[in-house]
Amino acid sequence: KGKDDFGTIILEPFLTPPRYHLDYRIKQLRLEEFLESFYEENILAGEVDLQLNLTAEGYDMDEIGRTARGYILLTGEDLKLKGIDLDQVIENFSRSQSFNFVDLGAVLLTGPVGVIYTKGLDYYNLVAAGTGDSSRISKFSSRWDVRNGRITAQDVAFATLKNRMAAKGWLSTQLDSLDMTLAVVDK
Repeated sequence: KGKDDFGTIILEPFLTPPRYHLDYRIKQLRLEEFLESFYEENILAGEVDLQLNLTAEGYDMDEIGRTARGYILLTGEDLKLKGIDLDQVIENFSRSQSFNFVDLGAVLLTGPVGVIYTKGLDYYNLVAAGTGDSSRISKFSSRWDVRNGRITAQDVAFATLKNRMAAKGWLSTQLDSLDMTLAVVDK
């Protein structure tokens, strides 16, 4: 699904336990075609370069997932994230963080409940913003380290037309859970 791919796959099934090594690169991987193998709805479009260097051992997929170690590099330019306008969400979030005259009026007229109402609307608008929209991601670069069934974001950054963002955190293949923090980098 890419224009150029090369690498090495080493399978050692007769060792105890069996060992596997993957060192592989794919240039200009077309995300739409790749992701349609996994998901019905396509939310990401464009081309990325993917590099995998992973080693694992084990008799079944659970054991292989637990022992996998290595890294994943993913970079791309001019990607499209469908379904949400990240710049609009960030703008709405920034607005929801400030205390304005509407909030002051709400406090004077209704007490603290007024702030809950006005800020509640801000947060609702933040969550509801962007449905059906899309975001252009002009640059994306990431390094993910793999160890003990956990994929950890080591250096993840991307830029939209208006904002630069970074991410940190992890996702667990074993627990099917994640803990990610997304940060907007200001001037």
